[in-house]
Amino acid sequence: MGEGNAAPQRVYRNDAFISYHHASDSAKAAHLRRGLQNFARSWRQLRALRVFLDNASLSANPGLWPEIERQLAESGAFILLACPGSAASQWVRKEIDWWRAGRGTRQVLIVVTGGELGWDQERGDFDWERTTCLPRTMAGMFTDEPRWVDLRWMPEDNPGSLRDPRFQSCVADLAAPLHGRPKEDLIGADVAQHRKTRRLVRGALAVITVLAVLAGVASVVAVLQRNEARSQARLATSRQLAATALNLKDGNLRLASLLGIEAYRMQQSPEAIAALNQLAIDSPYLVAMVSSPKDISAFAFSGDDAAVAVGDEGGAVTVWRSDGGTVRARTALPGRITAVGFSEDGKRLAIGDEKGNLGVYDLAARKLRRLAPMPGAVGSVTFGMAGDLAAVDEDGTVTLYEQARTRFRSRSTGHHDSRVVFQNQESYLLVRDLVGGGALYTVPDLRTIMDSKEMMVPAGQHAPAVSLGGHCFGYLKFGRFISTGLPGPRAMKPSPTPAEASPSSPMRRR
Repeated sequence: MGEGNAAPQRVYRNDAFISYHHASDSAKAAHLRRGLQNFARSWRQLRALRVFLDNASLSANPGLWPEIERQLAESGAFILLACPGSAASQWVRKEIDWWRAGRGTRQVLIVVTGGELGWDQERGDFDWERTTCLPRTMAGMFTDEPRWVDLRWMPEDNPGSLRDPRFQSCVADLAAPLHGRPKEDLIGADVAQHRKTRRLVRGALAVITVLAVLAGVASVVAVLQRNEARSQARLATSRQLAATALNLKDGNLRLASLLGIEAYRMQQSPEAIAALNQLAIDSPYLVAMVSSPKDISAFAFSGDDAAVAVGDEGGAVTVWRSDGGTVRARTALPGRITAVGFSEDGKRLAIGDEKGNLGVYDLAARKLRRLAPMPGAVGSVTFGMAGDLAAVDEDGTVTLYEQARTRFRSRSTGHHDSRVVFQNQESYLLVRDLVGGGALYTVPDLRTIMDSKEMMVPAGQHAPAVSLGGHCFGYLKFGRFISTGLPGPRAMKPSPTPAEASPSSPMRRR
């Protein structure tokens, strides 16, 4: 097409060299380079074409022009981004002159990014009165009008997507001679490769999703197996304690009773329940068996062992003498009773139900005073020595009531199905859940002192199933409350061993 067309063919390191004006076309040059590298690229290839761009390809080098000359010599095509800025650039003119002197017009591709370009058919040269995007050093370089690509529609600050149809058409015009293939064939190959890549990506995502699901299922199965193993371990321990209790009941009733309680606390297995029933029925210290019209859902002994409060599924609360012989008081709440607890002096009884209702019953005045309700079902209640009341619901929200009357502090602990108790002369409040976690808070501001998922607490901090004096034991079976007088140290002969005289081990209430 012009001078130098007879140059011998050779293999070049770069498929193309992009010459441009930095201030005008940096973003367009980088975008065009990415477009040429990705057009009709197989998923196995890093790039479809190797295109030199000085900012992207050059490393720090004090000899800049020699390196540019070397890259020009190693390039199979020259792509000029033509605009008024490049027309006035000394570096662009220098690169054009080098290419014209060595290669002529062979593989010179013009991309107009700004200004005007006109061709004078009569003179066989550019119309330099209208052309503003080319340097005058290109005068006489072409004998026939060259085909050029128009990118003037593309904004410099936001070139857009590589898959833009207009941009793809321009890239195809440039890539066809670089690949040595017709434009239509190249576009078809690009579409086919793009679809194949999308299928591969979708397949990879599907595989990753399946692997993630399998990993999730495996982790869930592992957790379930771990929980089942722990449950089986607790069940085995409960059964072993229950069997040991039955073996010891004739020789050491106190120790057998404590082992039975511990078996029930470990897990409410049929063996533990049966052992407790057997210990109660066979014991010469059996005080009473009292029937309840409805299933019992909560109970608690008073601090002096003189009374026991029993709440049932229907919301009724009955206060008995601990021997089961006399009813001292009756009251009720709307929902199933979930928590009961005596004050230190045994004169008041706190009651909570599954609907969050909370009340304090005065045993002397036989009057129930309702308190501000809890957000969820009341799980545990406890009195302090100064008369304050603490309650925690099933969701772990603990609330303090000043003098068991006015709610003055509340916060969420995050420990579900918890029990609450005052400690250290009511300076702290301990909240402990059924799986061993708990937290310690200051009173009355409920500031966190300690919070743990694995907390060891002193004996006696669970909801009581044994009286505080250790002489009475109560548990639930078929709607019955069973009270058993355990022999105290004075009643036992010979004197109890240290193990037998140890404080009663508490049991979780059912």
